[in-house]
Amino acid sequence: MGRRHKRERVDFRRAPSLHCQAGSGAGSHRTRNDMDGSLEPLFERLDQFVAELGEIQAAAERSEDHVIAFERLERWKGRCAAWLATAVSPTEARRFSEAGGVFARNPLENLLRNTNAFGSLLLVLREELEGDPGHYLAGPGSKVRPSVLRPLSTKAVFIGHGRSSLWSRVQIFLEHDHKLTVVSFESASRTGEHIVKVLEDFLDSASFAVLVLTGEDVTAAGTSRARQNVVHEAGLFQGRLGFNRAVLLVEEGIEEFSNIDGLQQIRFTGDGIQQTFYELGRVLRREGIVA
Repeated sequence: MGRRHKRERVDFRRAPSLHCQAGSGAGSHRTRNDMDGSLEPLFERLDQFVAELGEIQAAAERSEDHVIAFERLERWKGRCAAWLATAVSPTEARRFSEAGGVFARNPLENLLRNTNAFGSLLLVLREELEGDPGHYLAGPGSKVRPSVLRPLSTKAVFIGHGRSSLWSRVQIFLEHDHKLTVVSFESASRTGEHIVKVLEDFLDSASFAVLVLTGEDVTAAGTSRARQNVVHEAGLFQGRLGFNRAVLLVEEGIEEFSNIDGLQQIRFTGDGIQQTFYELGRVLRREGIVA
C-alpha cells in the first residue's frame, strides 16, 4: 500500500454533512428549516451511503484481499443504485450505475478511484438537493415522489401474481420468515376503486416487488404464458424500483415475453415455488430489505 494511493483517496467517512451547513455562508437564503424536514430522510440516507463507502475504502486499505473489497463495493453500488431509482429518479440511478470502471492496473488504486467516482456523484447530488430542494420536492415534474420521503423501513413488499395460489407461499415466506409487510390485490377490498389508483398506491407503498409468473394463459401455438397483468406489473415495478428490486419468479416452460432476458429472475419447476426462496432471501439481504 503506497503513499500514492492515499493521496488519490477521498475519505468519505469524513465527508461533511452538507445539509447541516445550509444557510451557514454569507448570502445564503436557504436553510434546513425552509425545507421543514421534508427532505430529511433523503439526506440521512445519502449520508449513510457515503459513510458506508468510507468504510469500504478503509477496509480495502487494511486488507490484501481486494477481490472481497470489490465484491463489497459492487454490493454497495447495487443497493445505492436501487435506492436512487426509488428515491430520486431512474435517470440518476442510471448515471450512478454507469460510473466507475477500470482506471488503473493496481487493484487498490483502481478500487479507490472507483470509490472516489461513486462518492463524488453522491456528494454532488446532495449539493443539488441542498441548493434547490424545490426542484426535487413532490409536485408536477418533480424527481422525488411523496412515498419515498418516508423511511425505507416503513415500506412493504408487493407480490404480483395470476390465478395460481403459489403466490401465497411466497407471502408466508416473506411474512413469517423475514417479518416483512406484504401488499397485494388481496390485502384489502378493492370494490369501487379504479385499477390505476390501486397500482399507484402499490407503487408508492412498496420498496421491493416479487412477481410470480406461472403458466396460465394458453397461446395460439399451444404453449402457456403468464397472465399479462403480471407482465405489466413487472414493467411498472422495474421502472419505479429499479431492476434489482423487482424480482421475477418464473415457472419453467412458460412462454417468455420478449425482453425478459437479462432481467432478474429466479426459476422453479411445477408447483415447487419454494425452490426460489433461498435465492430470493439472498436478494432481499443484498438490497438491504432484511438484515
